[in-house]
Amino acid sequence: MALTRVQKEAMVEKYRSSLKDCRVAFLMEYSGAKIPQTDEIRKKLRENASKISVVKNRLFKRAVQGTHFEKLGAHMQGPLALVTSTQDVVAPAKVVYPFLKKEGTPFKLRTAVTFESPEPLTQEQFSILAQLPSRDQLVAKMLGSMMAPLRNV
Repeated sequence: MALTRVQKEAMVEKYRSSLKDCRVAFLMEYSGAKIPQTDEIRKKLRENASKISVVKNRLFKRAVQGTHFEKLGAHMQGPLALVTSTQDVVAPAKVVYPFLKKEGTPFKLRTAVTFESPEPLTQEQFSILAQLPSRDQLVAKMLGSMMAPLRNV
Protein backbone atom coordinates (compact mmCIF):
# COMPACT_ATOMS: atom_id res chain seq x y z
CA MET A 1 0.00 0.00 0.00
CA ALA A 2 1.38 3.38 -1.04
CA LEU A 3 1.92 6.09 1.53
CA THR A 4 -0.34 9.12 1.42
CA ARG A 5 1.07 12.62 1.18
CA VAL A 6 0.27 13.25 4.86
CA GLN A 7 2.12 10.07 5.88
CA LYS A 8 5.10 11.07 3.77
CA GLU A 9 5.20 14.57 5.29
CA ALA A 10 5.03 13.05 8.77
CA MET A 11 7.92 10.72 7.91
CA VAL A 12 10.03 13.62 6.61
CA GLU A 13 9.34 15.53 9.83
CA LYS A 14 10.26 12.45 11.88
CA TYR A 15 13.60 12.19 10.04
CA ARG A 16 14.26 15.91 10.59
CA SER A 17 13.52 15.70 14.29
CA SER A 18 15.75 12.63 14.70
CA LEU A 19 18.66 14.52 13.08
CA LYS A 20 18.01 17.75 15.00
CA ASP A 21 20.16 16.86 18.02
CA CYS A 22 22.47 14.37 16.34
CA ARG A 23 26.21 14.60 16.76
CA VAL A 24 26.93 11.88 14.20
CA ALA A 25 24.99 10.17 11.44
CA PHE A 26 26.11 7.57 8.99
CA LEU A 27 24.56 5.42 6.31
CA MET A 28 25.16 1.70 5.95
CA GLU A 29 24.14 -0.70 3.23
CA TYR A 30 22.45 -3.71 4.74
CA SER A 31 21.12 -5.77 1.82
CA GLY A 32 21.52 -9.46 2.54
CA ALA A 33 21.70 -8.95 6.31
CA LYS A 34 19.98 -11.62 8.38
CA ILE A 35 17.61 -10.70 11.21
CA PRO A 36 19.96 -11.97 13.98
CA GLN A 37 22.79 -9.81 12.61
CA THR A 38 20.56 -6.75 12.46
CA ASP A 39 19.18 -7.41 15.93
CA GLU A 40 22.70 -7.79 17.35
CA ILE A 41 23.91 -4.49 15.90
CA ARG A 42 20.66 -2.75 17.00
CA LYS A 43 21.06 -4.06 20.56
CA LYS A 44 24.70 -2.96 20.82
CA LEU A 45 23.88 0.48 19.44
CA ARG A 46 21.02 0.89 21.91
CA GLU A 47 23.41 0.09 24.77
CA ASN A 48 25.58 3.00 23.57
CA ALA A 49 22.76 5.57 23.31
CA SER A 50 22.63 5.22 19.53
CA LYS A 51 20.04 3.89 17.15
CA ILE A 52 19.71 2.40 13.71
CA SER A 53 16.71 2.69 11.44
CA VAL A 54 15.89 1.92 7.84
CA VAL A 55 15.11 5.06 5.86
CA LYS A 56 13.15 5.76 2.71
CA ASN A 57 15.72 7.37 0.43
CA ARG A 58 13.59 9.96 -1.35
CA LEU A 59 11.94 11.14 1.86
CA PHE A 60 15.25 11.22 3.73
CA LYS A 61 16.79 13.38 0.98
CA ARG A 62 14.03 15.91 1.58
CA ALA A 63 14.49 15.75 5.33
CA VAL A 64 18.21 16.57 5.23
CA GLN A 65 17.86 19.55 2.88
CA GLY A 66 19.04 22.67 4.64
CA THR A 67 20.53 20.78 7.60
CA HIS A 68 24.11 20.09 8.63
CA PHE A 69 23.67 16.52 7.34
CA GLU A 70 22.71 17.58 3.82
CA LYS A 71 25.75 15.80 2.35
CA LEU A 72 24.16 12.46 3.30
CA GLY A 73 21.49 13.06 0.65
CA ALA A 74 23.97 12.55 -2.17
CA HIS A 75 24.62 8.97 -1.04
CA MET A 76 21.00 7.82 -0.93
CA GLN A 77 20.76 4.86 -3.27
CA GLY A 78 19.72 1.31 -2.51
CA PRO A 79 18.60 -0.14 0.81
CA LEU A 80 20.18 1.93 3.57
CA ALA A 81 20.12 2.07 7.34
CA LEU A 82 20.76 5.30 9.23
CA VAL A 83 22.83 5.14 12.42
CA THR A 84 22.57 8.18 14.69
CA SER A 85 23.76 9.27 18.10
CA THR A 86 22.93 12.37 20.07
CA GLN A 87 25.60 11.89 22.73
CA ASP A 88 28.88 10.37 21.60
CA VAL A 89 30.49 10.57 18.16
CA VAL A 90 32.83 7.63 18.74
CA ALA A 91 30.50 5.09 20.40
CA PRO A 92 28.36 4.18 17.37
CA ALA A 93 31.44 3.97 15.17
CA LYS A 94 33.05 1.59 17.69
CA VAL A 95 29.94 -0.62 17.62
CA VAL A 96 29.54 -0.71 13.84
CA TYR A 97 33.22 -1.00 12.90
CA PRO A 98 33.65 -4.69 13.89
CA PHE A 99 30.58 -5.59 11.82
CA LEU A 100 32.06 -3.79 8.81
CA LYS A 101 35.39 -5.60 9.18
CA LYS A 102 33.91 -9.13 9.30
CA GLU A 103 34.58 -11.25 6.23
CA GLY A 104 31.49 -11.64 4.06
CA THR A 105 29.47 -9.12 6.05
CA PRO A 106 26.35 -7.71 4.39
CA PHE A 107 26.98 -4.35 6.09
CA LYS A 108 28.94 -1.73 4.18
CA LEU A 109 29.58 1.86 5.20
CA ARG A 110 28.26 4.31 2.62
CA THR A 111 29.18 7.60 4.31
CA ALA A 112 29.39 9.28 7.70
CA VAL A 113 28.92 12.88 8.79
CA THR A 114 29.68 14.31 12.22
CA PHE A 115 28.31 17.59 13.51
CA GLU A 116 31.88 18.82 13.99
CA SER A 117 32.95 18.04 10.40
CA PRO A 118 31.30 19.77 7.44
CA GLU A 119 32.53 17.12 4.98
CA PRO A 120 31.58 13.44 4.90
CA LEU A 121 34.16 11.10 6.40
CA THR A 122 36.14 8.74 4.18
CA GLN A 123 36.47 5.03 4.97
CA GLU A 124 39.93 5.66 6.47
CA GLN A 125 38.69 8.54 8.62
CA PHE A 126 35.79 6.39 9.84
CA SER A 127 38.16 3.57 10.83
CA ILE A 128 40.35 6.07 12.72
CA LEU A 129 37.26 7.45 14.46
CA ALA A 130 36.19 3.94 15.45
CA GLN A 131 39.59 3.22 16.99
CA LEU A 132 39.66 6.36 19.16
CA PRO A 133 39.24 5.91 22.90
CA SER A 134 35.73 6.54 24.19
CA ARG A 135 34.83 9.81 25.90
CA ASP A 136 34.94 8.14 29.32
CA GLN A 137 38.42 6.73 28.64
CA LEU A 138 39.69 10.15 27.55
CA VAL A 139 38.28 11.83 30.67
CA ALA A 140 39.86 9.14 32.87
CA LYS A 141 43.25 9.64 31.18
CA MET A 142 43.03 13.40 31.58
CA LEU A 143 42.11 13.13 35.26
CA GLY A 144 44.90 10.59 35.79
CA SER A 145 47.38 12.99 34.19
CA MET A 146 46.18 15.84 36.37
CA MET A 147 46.39 13.76 39.56
CA ALA A 148 49.83 12.28 38.80
CA PRO A 149 51.84 15.34 39.87
CA LEU A 150 49.89 15.53 43.14
CA ARG A 151 50.70 11.94 43.99
CA ASN A 152 54.43 12.44 43.43
CA VAL A 153 54.66 15.32 45.93
